[in-house]
Amino acid sequence: MNTRPKQSGSFDSLDYSTTTKNRYATPTAALPSGQLSWRVRAVDVSGGVSSWSTASFTLNPKAAPAQLSPGDGAPLPQPQEPPLLEWG
Repeated sequence: MNTRPKQSGSFDSLDYSTTTKNRYATPTAALPSGQLSWRVRAVDVSGGVSSWSTASFTLNPKAAPAQLSPGDGAPLPQPQEPPLLEWG
């Protein structure tokens, strides 16, 4: 089985490509954000190949964590009040 996610539907250059005997594949590096297309086809034991099956999905970028504390510009007397870094 060959899987090939790609940002454009042309598949002229690939962001990820693999060959596997499984029915799933996990990219080993981060894919770019945005609209991605992918295709897969079966290859039997004698080398016969099926036609490509194609689909697309949108990968949204992850938001950066938000700082919760200390507040921006907050004075922290040292060493009595060590900073506690929190984010959400």
